[in-house]
Amino acid sequence: PTKLDVGLELEMLFRQLKGRESQIRIILNKADSLATQELMRVYGALFWSLAPLINVTEPPRVYVSSFWPHEYHPDTHKDLFLKEEISLLEDLNQVIENRMENKIAFIRQHAIRVRIHALLVDRYLQTYKDKMTFFSDGELVFRDIVEDPDKFFIFKSILAKTNVSKFDLPNREAYKDFFGINPITSFKLLSQQCSYMGGCYLEKIEKAITRELPDLLGSIGLGKKPNVLSCDVTGCGETPKNRYKKP
Repeated sequence: PTKLDVGLELEMLFRQLKGRESQIRIILNKADSLATQELMRVYGALFWSLAPLINVTEPPRVYVSSFWPHEYHPDTHKDLFLKEEISLLEDLNQVIENRMENKIAFIRQHAIRVRIHALLVDRYLQTYKDKMTFFSDGELVFRDIVEDPDKFFIFKSILAKTNVSKFDLPNREAYKDFFGINPITSFKLLSQQCSYMGGCYLEKIEKAITRELPDLLGSIGLGKKPNVLSCDVTGCGETPKNRYKKP
């Protein structure tokens, strides 16, 4: 509360965070060192100092409390400070959960791309094997397939698969470069990549996409609303205890 001035370092920091104002959290620490009326003035002065740095319609969340392992000063708003402390911890916990959710969603999206890529390579390979005869020139046959995959329904056949969107399909031109580096003869059909003990690679990816990763999202509470703060739950009665206080 005694250091509300905006210096060069803080200006540079907010400039770096421009466009990410919704992710900023501000803590007004040592709030219990001020009387109520003075705290209100300091709270207003804080936003006055930060206003030139934050050009958004909704200001960042400000947590007002005293974050240290000591009891709050007497004759201060202990209930408010404790609720603010709990709100901050819940906010931090939500940030961690969102980060985990984003990671899981990214992994699932990557798994979908791997699955589609595997299906496409398998389709290219199967088409190549179907078109090959004893007298065929393998290089010419495959060049024909790569140059015009639509003639052989390469991509359309993948769209007929379950859980494949046209928006997930990669660029056709990319496979010209891909097979220029990786010869088609270096691959095996997906049906040949199954074993009695290890199962099939494609089935494992399918299971991860449709069941395991969504279940993992559910296990960390996706979509759950945070509990409403109440003194019955938080214990913010007449003599609230600072949860950071050392025994």
